[in-house]
Amino acid sequence: MRPGKELMLVPALLVGLLLGPGSGLCAAPPDQCASIASLSLTDEQFGKPVMNLTATKIDVAPSLPAHCDVRGTIWPETGFAVKLPIPWNGKFYMVGNGGKAGNIEDGAMANGLKLNYVTASTNTGHDSTKPGNSGSQFAYNPPDNSNPNARQKLIDFGYRAVHETAVISKKIMLAYYKSAPAHSYFVGCSTGGRQGLMEAQRYPDDFDGIVAGAPVYKYMTVQMIGPEYLLPQLATGSRIPPEKLAMLGKAVYDKCDSMDGLVDGLIDDPRKCNFDPDEDLLKCANDADSPECFTTAQLTAIKKIYAGAFTNGKPLIPGLPKGAEAMAGGWSPWLVNATAVNKTQWNGLVWDAYKYLVFDPPRPDYDFYKEFSFDTTPSQMSSERGQILEAVNPDLRPFKARGGKMLLYHGWADCGPNPLLTLRYYHEVVNTTGDAAKDLLKFYLVPGMGHCSGGVGCDKVDWVTPLANWVETGREPGALIGAAGSGTPRTRPICPYPEVARYGGTGSVDDAANFTCVKTVPARVRIEPGRLNLKSKGALTVSMTLPENMRGWRLRSVVCEGAPAAKINRKGRICRAKFNVQDLKNVTVGNGVIFTVYAIAERGGRGSHQGDNVTRMLSERNGLQVAFEGSGPVKVIE
Repeated sequence: MRPGKELMLVPALLVGLLLGPGSGLCAAPPDQCASIASLSLTDEQFGKPVMNLTATKIDVAPSLPAHCDVRGTIWPETGFAVKLPIPWNGKFYMVGNGGKAGNIEDGAMANGLKLNYVTASTNTGHDSTKPGNSGSQFAYNPPDNSNPNARQKLIDFGYRAVHETAVISKKIMLAYYKSAPAHSYFVGCSTGGRQGLMEAQRYPDDFDGIVAGAPVYKYMTVQMIGPEYLLPQLATGSRIPPEKLAMLGKAVYDKCDSMDGLVDGLIDDPRKCNFDPDEDLLKCANDADSPECFTTAQLTAIKKIYAGAFTNGKPLIPGLPKGAEAMAGGWSPWLVNATAVNKTQWNGLVWDAYKYLVFDPPRPDYDFYKEFSFDTTPSQMSSERGQILEAVNPDLRPFKARGGKMLLYHGWADCGPNPLLTLRYYHEVVNTTGDAAKDLLKFYLVPGMGHCSGGVGCDKVDWVTPLANWVETGREPGALIGAAGSGTPRTRPICPYPEVARYGGTGSVDDAANFTCVKTVPARVRIEPGRLNLKSKGALTVSMTLPENMRGWRLRSVVCEGAPAAKINRKGRICRAKFNVQDLKNVTVGNGVIFTVYAIAERGGRGSHQGDNVTRMLSERNGLQVAFEGSGPVKVIE
């Protein structure tokens, strides 16, 4: 969903990314590279010859193995690249694109090539550097007929180019190595995430495993997110100044950071954040704008962005989840700009989509700032083009039937395609495929992560190794490890939905080993006293009512805002826990600060796995532990 040629593959933790289980290295005589250029190749759909086929032997490249770099064009204008390493690990790794594509993703290909995968990429049917092909223009044929292949380019961008490139790549591998790949993987985010879903839906035999991140799968709907965020800022005085984002972000985190039981700069699940701009932001006196407050018009715009979009009174697009207001790569540059909304990243993505992509015939003079209406425009958008561009089919049973596996992920702090849409698709797949979904799909929502990467969360995740293990050995992924920062980075478990990470009350909050992935179960809590002085050496007492039928479960720990319980008394369903005030972590001063208390319980009395490999430890605990969790307001002073 990013514009231009930005890399859409989230960087893996390459120090831990091995060649994969059972991957033998296959050599190919280096002098065979030149002969690939003379291959007679045709595309699958039209049977037309591949054009401009070249093969270049690359002996020296930074951090890359020697390889044969093959390039060509599939009719009419689908450029592709295939890189054949020497030696080869026997597997295929294709990467997705970003934004409106139009380029070969050489940078993303390097991630697979350095691990001796054959790697491939496509420009999806158009070269964005050519006149009339930048942005969305590739799908428009002007009156002078200067872009006669526009219709086919739209189809190729929608789904055909990735499939045809995969087919051609496998033909080239067979010719070069005299062997087909043992396993094939697709890895992409944003537009690349949509491409991955499209492959699973339309061409389930192309890949054994797919990593699909932040997918722009509901393409027409995602184009309407731009108007959802930008149109509220057009009214006089309503544009949100970038210099006020720090104030807005602080107010959000002051209200919601503690709601997952630990003040750590992350909002675990923004759906639980009850931030209210009218109550939690300072309104300018007499509505006179100043840097320390928000005007009525600015507050109205913020509320509309959080509320989402409606068409004729019915919900159309969920509102922007809270948590990305002040982070780098968050509201600025996506939906806030220092001078004008038409200089935001969302503007760059959608202004020409309304001219050339979403209507049929295209409307090159369309100005969505003046003409767009949530009540009328959605019904005017081309359903036929939607069928070309959207990867919305939740029936992945054909992909599952041939052994396919998928890791789906999205950052909770993504200001691009809304993570709530991806969550909706996940539920649609589960509802459609039933019990088969657990052997097909794992979904990860990453707290604090922006669009595909970045943000304040632990965004560096190795998605490929667990996928390859699942495909090749049947080892089902559980919690993964995410990292943030350099040197000694913060690490956290990235939990499979619907599990979340909960701190055990001891050890560093920057070490994944001190967290557990659990499913949360609501519980009633009463926190006493309701007024707390952080400078005191007093105690805090919590009474928690646990659910019925606790037979077979034991409480492993009880935690309140990072503090372990100093004393626990349990009688039947009632658990009373005492906490030392000085043990609370990073609690802020304020009225009605939300304290969250959780009791981690496990079945069968399993131990704490101290000393075990962190990843294995977290994976083994999946499904064995829950957190009984409740919250209450406390007035905090010092």
